[in-house]
Amino acid sequence: MKFTDVTEDISFYIKTYGCQMNFHDSELLEDGLIFKGFKKASSLNDANIIILNTCSVRDNADHKILSDIGRIDKNKKIILAGCYAQQKIRQNANINANANKNANTDTIIYVSINKNKSEIRQNTNTHINTNTALNTYVNINKNKNEAENNNAAIFLRESENKELSVNYYVSPEAFLSIPDMLEKEFKSLLKLKKAAVYSDINLTDSGNLESVTNKNNNIITTNNIKYVQKLDYEHHNNNEFKKDKKDIDILANNENYYKRLEKSFNDRSEKKDLLNYMQYLKITEGCNNFCSYCIVPYVRGAEKYIPLNILLKTVEKYAQKNVKEIILLGQNVNSYKSPESSSYNFAYLLKKIAEIKNINKIKFLTSHPKDMSDEVIELIGRENKISKSLHLPVQSGSDRILKLMNRGYDRNHYLDLIKKIKSSCQDISLSTDVIVGFPGETDEDFELTLSLIKEIGFEFIYGFQYSPRPFTTALNYKDDIPLKIKKERLNRLFELQKNIFALSLNKLIGNYYDVIMEKISENDDYNSEIIAKGILYKGITSNERAVYLKNFDIKKISALLSNSVSEKSESNLVAGRVKITEVVSNKLYGEVIY
Repeated sequence: MKFTDVTEDISFYIKTYGCQMNFHDSELLEDGLIFKGFKKASSLNDANIIILNTCSVRDNADHKILSDIGRIDKNKKIILAGCYAQQKIRQNANINANANKNANTDTIIYVSINKNKSEIRQNTNTHINTNTALNTYVNINKNKNEAENNNAAIFLRESENKELSVNYYVSPEAFLSIPDMLEKEFKSLLKLKKAAVYSDINLTDSGNLESVTNKNNNIITTNNIKYVQKLDYEHHNNNEFKKDKKDIDILANNENYYKRLEKSFNDRSEKKDLLNYMQYLKITEGCNNFCSYCIVPYVRGAEKYIPLNILLKTVEKYAQKNVKEIILLGQNVNSYKSPESSSYNFAYLLKKIAEIKNINKIKFLTSHPKDMSDEVIELIGRENKISKSLHLPVQSGSDRILKLMNRGYDRNHYLDLIKKIKSSCQDISLSTDVIVGFPGETDEDFELTLSLIKEIGFEFIYGFQYSPRPFTTALNYKDDIPLKIKKERLNRLFELQKNIFALSLNKLIGNYYDVIMEKISENDDYNSEIIAKGILYKGITSNERAVYLKNFDIKKISALLSNSVSEKSESNLVAGRVKITEVVSNKLYGEVIY
């Protein structure tokens, strides 16, 4: 179906890449679009509007996104959103900024937006370099009253960058505005045929784009024009950031962002049907850490903390809609401090959610080792509702590499942290992230990483080969580790982890565990062999280990099931006790104790 053929039924399809936060955002966006009257298509081919919610943490994600865009029918409306969209926006802005340092000038057009109409007027007193592929259009509100009524914006027009045949670029901060954006577009019967980029922008009186703020959320849809967002972190190196961290606009001007997010949470909680038993909940967005390899601060921006009252109201509403498990999300959940009061920190949030009736389990990711507090560690061990599984990225076991990565801790600090965690919670299951082949990593550095993994005994490791990312400090380092060595190190890492995991699982044979039993998803490829054996249920322990149940008998357990919420939810859930009987292919198998 062509976009130009749309009459009444306007359908959308969202494809999501990357982290759990992206999937969470996509769920909220889907709710918002359906609430506006758009219809969810069953496949990409059936949709009029394609929304790509993208990731840019590694370069292989970039290649996948570009490949997918190239295969989409160009008659469809394509919205490139999320981190990769913001990466492209920044790259275009940087090209323009560098080009403007040179000579030739020409007339600039100013565009101002008010509530009723768009006005385009020419100002011949201001000039800009046009000896570049990008021509800049800027609105400068010199009149104070006009500035209060209008939404200032900056645009880039692309005459090159042909590889991206998309209609909109949407920054992560503006992601949940897509339903309003599309509603306004279709109400106005606008038919865009060339690229337009949408995001929230603020200009200074001099016309310089300094920091991300949220104004009136007006949208400009002009042929061949792009909105461009520039984050407040540009040109900050790590030392500069530490000096003026308090001046970074973390909490100011976020009112519209909070309102959009609260509305999205409310839309989800007010759906007619009961929700799935597990729900994600974003508590922070952005990052202040500037690890030298990481693009996140440059595409997600400074840390924003969702107000405590919004989070608690949302969890209470979710609990009334069948939700039993909450997964709190953030680039660094440990740094959470509610805008309402700095005393409302992450530990306080965990305690308040644990008090909410009907919420049985609380998980969270991701944690940063330098911000993991003793209060949170103590709470993990003491509070039964908090999952006994913790993901704590280490990245490297070498102090030299950790310093180059700007991680903010050393090997001993991390090991001491693990000792505290294991002392607080003996059943804790630990997982981590490791980057191999970081610039300058020697064989000795890598061996230190392997020795740390052996000493700690992680159950899961997410390993990655280093890949240079735009804007990051590490981009200035020589990427001197050959791809062959990166692959060899990654294979050694995974082989070591496989052996550690097998050993830890075999120690569990004969043990008894309380679990939550649930039906295995038929669409889960990871469990396809298990389903083929006739095993349809698994039990999840408090530390998130899966136990596949060989003797699950629906008749024997029907009484328990009838008293549970399972018949009204998307998953069959019931509490029970199991005994571990064997380990096959690094999977636990057990029997239900009736």
